[in-house]
Amino acid sequence: MKTFFIISENLVIFCLLFFSIPLHPQEKPGTLIETDEFLSIFKQSNIDSELKISKSKYKISEKDGWYYASGQSEAEIKNNEALNFFIKEKNVKMAIEAFEKVLNKFPMFLPARLNSGRLYFLNDKYEKSLYHYKQALRFYSKHYKVHEAIAKVYEKLNNFNLAEKHYRAAFKYNRANVQPLSYLIKMFANRQRFSEARDIFRYAQNINGSHNHLLTAAGFLYFKQKKYYDALLFFDAVQIKKDYDKIFHYYKAETCLRLNLNDKAFLEYEKLLLYPETLKEHKISESYINRILGKLK
Repeated sequence: MKTFFIISENLVIFCLLFFSIPLHPQEKPGTLIETDEFLSIFKQSNIDSELKISKSKYKISEKDGWYYASGQSEAEIKNNEALNFFIKEKNVKMAIEAFEKVLNKFPMFLPARLNSGRLYFLNDKYEKSLYHYKQALRFYSKHYKVHEAIAKVYEKLNNFNLAEKHYRAAFKYNRANVQPLSYLIKMFANRQRFSEARDIFRYAQNINGSHNHLLTAAGFLYFKQKKYYDALLFFDAVQIKKDYDKIFHYYKAETCLRLNLNDKAFLEYEKLLLYPETLKEHKISESYINRILGKLK
């Protein structure tokens, strides 16, 4: 009877999760997205008119959370120039001013809108970040990346109800991508809502159990429960040659430290220092990492 009860309970949980999120046509996953896929649910005629460019030539590529455009329209060129002020020159002020100029002239240009929102987000200006993401939502109300970005801001603002709402919306509009569910798992784990986090993990596992963000979220879930051996199993499964969440290095290092695997912890802390944006986003002090590295040498 006990075995039957467990199976029944899991079946009920799966059904509730599956049917609580309405089905929606999937967008094809990938980092390079053609216009007819990326903008298929948007006001295409408005976008074509504003960009003055054929949609067959318009492509967006994402790298480490930033959006580059490969075309030669003014909006695309200026977006990439603004991005380079921050990525290459580390000049936040010039980058913000450059993005504002792009958006004043091309308010519907999604890459610049997302980049501007992320730039403010990384500099702790969450209200300004939210403003840009909400502007994007006006034009692209069904795009998963917009909802995911908004959810992250609300989580930073401790508005967990709205964060959850937008993480779920991000998944609703791209059900092939479990990344928003991974963020939701970590948010629940941070708030000690372990049972709900496990339920979402099991559901997401059936969609894409080998997704790096999901493996990292599962490792984080077990880490927060102090089940360090279980956490390490998931962290070891992450394939860093593919796209992955760089905060993975921090949680794996902390896990190894608690298991007295000092050599492995040292390597992960060293790798983490290669990603200053990740340290900034997650409020991890570089001096803290260097102190630990000094002790582990």
